[in-house]
Amino acid sequence: MQPDLLEITTSTIMEGISQGEFVPYLQPQMDASIGSLWGAEALVRWISPKYGFIMPGDFIPQLEKTDLICKIDYYIFEEICKLKRKWKNENLHYAELAISINMSRRHFDDPDFVDTIVNIARKYDIPFYELDLEITENIFLENMEHICDVVKSFHELGFQISIDDFGSGYSSLGMLKDVDADCLKLDKTFIDMTGSTQKANAIIRNVISMGLDLHMKVISEGVETESQKNLITTFGCEIIQGYYYSKPLPVDEFEAFAMKYANTKVEHYLWPLTSDLCCTNHPEYNGCFKDEPLTFDSGILFPSGKEMEHTVLLPNTVVSPSYTVSFWINPMKKNRWASAFFIRYRFGFMGFCPYVDPLRAVFRIADDKGEEQWHDIAIPPLELNTWTHIAITMDAASHVSRLYINGELQQFLFSVPVLGCVEKVVLGGDYYQNSFCGRIRQLRIAQKADLPEVIQKLYKNSKISL
Repeated sequence: MQPDLLEITTSTIMEGISQGEFVPYLQPQMDASIGSLWGAEALVRWISPKYGFIMPGDFIPQLEKTDLICKIDYYIFEEICKLKRKWKNENLHYAELAISINMSRRHFDDPDFVDTIVNIARKYDIPFYELDLEITENIFLENMEHICDVVKSFHELGFQISIDDFGSGYSSLGMLKDVDADCLKLDKTFIDMTGSTQKANAIIRNVISMGLDLHMKVISEGVETESQKNLITTFGCEIIQGYYYSKPLPVDEFEAFAMKYANTKVEHYLWPLTSDLCCTNHPEYNGCFKDEPLTFDSGILFPSGKEMEHTVLLPNTVVSPSYTVSFWINPMKKNRWASAFFIRYRFGFMGFCPYVDPLRAVFRIADDKGEEQWHDIAIPPLELNTWTHIAITMDAASHVSRLYINGELQQFLFSVPVLGCVEKVVLGGDYYQNSFCGRIRQLRIAQKADLPEVIQKLYKNSKISL
């Protein structure tokens, strides 16, 4: 359809809305680390009896010149809320999927913008955190203080906020310190640069790192090839949107896609550690000894040693951005700062140390690049020669981490960084201190942050087998 042949008038747009000619297409956003559906972006399409199938590039630029764009945005937003209500009523396993909806700059001139969005979401009883409002970085070029105030209002209500087309304008770096946003969506121009030169790769890698340092989720748009996907994920960006996974889909095709790729059962891995390093539910994820084999005595027996000596290595892919790590531990010696469980990331680490000093055991997340490097939970040191159940959770969406002892929540941390690329998963030691001395058994790693009632059930059920 030629844009200059379209009749963009208030009457044609309003008639199109009333006749259902404007429809949302959904483009999947995939978590490349586990190959599952993470979210989706709603994109408007115009299917006109007169003009046929009309791509947004043929009518959105004209609508942006008038307030008609606001009517389209509100209409698509309501269609998404209506769709999510349908999914919830049908108890579909992907009903809680976060969906992002584009919002024009013109909305910010409307004093009723926030109330209108809130009222639509409440009309269909959709939790605000399942709705992601996308705004382009260019809108911050004018009246930035007012726009930041509106964005803050949405954020405080619980809506997610994404900055779309990040890197395409001139306001990127300056506005990040002021905007209360959850997600950066990298402009396709960044993705097209991947692999072209070392300088281009350095720019992309550092933009992703900056987003993660600001505790923001980073999504790469326009990923079309496997090489682009592999390079972007290597740089620490695990959420991918683009034709590599899927084009924008009509609702029925997206529902079929979601049925296949949305996690019905979040992956978990279990190592009993009573006689070997086998992962009982996924044999391809068996552990291996770092050096010589260790013995098993009511669990794997770690004799202690120098840094990384007498440890067990697990596959990196068992850890996702959100996780639950749980195990039973029986310390035999007070090795200061010795990690029982340790993950080395490209720009930091996490570790649980059952003994630090006479007053403390510590769970620590360390961010090598953040202003606040240490994120610690301190508890009394674990008793020697006594079995204790440990559970650690990390929710990458909320940036909250929790520590449980024997099924009971001890403490939690807010604003915890998501560290990105996993380099090593280690049981029984780390790179910095003498290794752990004691026994560990029933290690379980899940690729989501389990709820407190799940942790309590894990503790009770596994206690029976001790």
